[in-house]
Amino acid sequence: MSAPAWLAAAGLASLNPSPTDGSPTRAQSPYPGDFSGAPAQLWLEHLPGERVPSAIHTEAGGPLLHGPYLYTGTAGEDTLLVLDRTDGRLIRRLPARGLVRSTPVVADGHLFYGDAGGASWCWRLIDGVPAEEPTWVHVGTAPVLASLAPTADRIYVADVANVVVALDARTGDLAWRHAQKLDPGRKAELELYGHPPPALVGELLLAGFSDGTLVGLDASSGDLLWQRRVGEGQYPDLIADPLFIGGDVIVGGFTAPLVSMDLATRNIRWRIDEVGAAHGAALYRDADGQPGRQIFHGGVDGILRAVDRVTGAVDWEWDSKTRSALTRPLVTPAGLLVAAASGSLYLINAETGKKRWEWLPGFHVSGITATPAQEGRQLVAVTNAGNVVSLAVPEPQAERQANPLLRAMGL
Repeated sequence: MSAPAWLAAAGLASLNPSPTDGSPTRAQSPYPGDFSGAPAQLWLEHLPGERVPSAIHTEAGGPLLHGPYLYTGTAGEDTLLVLDRTDGRLIRRLPARGLVRSTPVVADGHLFYGDAGGASWCWRLIDGVPAEEPTWVHVGTAPVLASLAPTADRIYVADVANVVVALDARTGDLAWRHAQKLDPGRKAELELYGHPPPALVGELLLAGFSDGTLVGLDASSGDLLWQRRVGEGQYPDLIADPLFIGGDVIVGGFTAPLVSMDLATRNIRWRIDEVGAAHGAALYRDADGQPGRQIFHGGVDGILRAVDRVTGAVDWEWDSKTRSALTRPLVTPAGLLVAAASGSLYLINAETGKKRWEWLPGFHVSGITATPAQEGRQLVAVTNAGNVVSLAVPEPQAERQANPLLRAMGL
């Protein structure tokens, strides 16, 4: 199988050699290893596309790291950008019918993303990169602002009109559609321009809506199995992705509260009032993959909290002093990586809640709204100033000396 024409023209075909046996292979990450210390900045580039006035500039499209490439949306163009992870060079633009305001997803050899024009896209990955044309495009009736949820047979999509659909993974054809009937008392108030991604637990599909309601749907048929009001306050909207731990789900309304709910009974195990959620919580897992006792949650008030997942007790708090929404924490061997919508990037000690490191680029960042991406030793973030920045943990001295490319890059 020959490399796509655009890839050869870019001089990058050697990064994705064609397999000799005809089977697809995934290109290797250029930054293998563990995120085990404070990172150093590799490069910073302005996102391609039109300049957006800083007063209204928010980059909501989260980045995805896959093989040698970085995928991200941009507020300046209706496209999904494909960038080189080593220097931020633009490799390709994938089409979209509106802004891509969520993190793309790779599953089963395919790339999936939605856009603000209501379209959901599926691209086959050949030798680790997208094919010349999409496998399918499904056009809905309302903006898709959260990541798609792919499985082997179905792709689940939610939109801002409080609708969830299931699409055939091979063709993109509609399998079923669920339109949520909102609480009539909520319609008179303002709604946030956002929604959570659908979340699959076995045969149960969870979806959250603007009136603060969490529902359980039959993933196969789309039948409504149950619903439970969770969000409260001025903005009860559920826009944060839920976190599953065993038989429990942890989710929160934008204004409040943060709750842990038993999925079997829908009983609330614990709740933390006056803690709002714009992004989901993170869970620490040990070396054997077993869940730890704590979850970590970044609130819309700019405070990162370590919460006992069994009792709901807050073990420690770290205040970013930004009074702005924090992203979903990324759990790494070096600590918790988190960003603030009106601040910067931070590395927090997971045991003590003390700040270990802060990105100080020396200019106005305008905050980071979308959760950064971390793979191996690399961390990538998209700032509200319209820049994409790459940082990496330096490789140990022995490995660095043995790798001339890393020595040349200063890593």
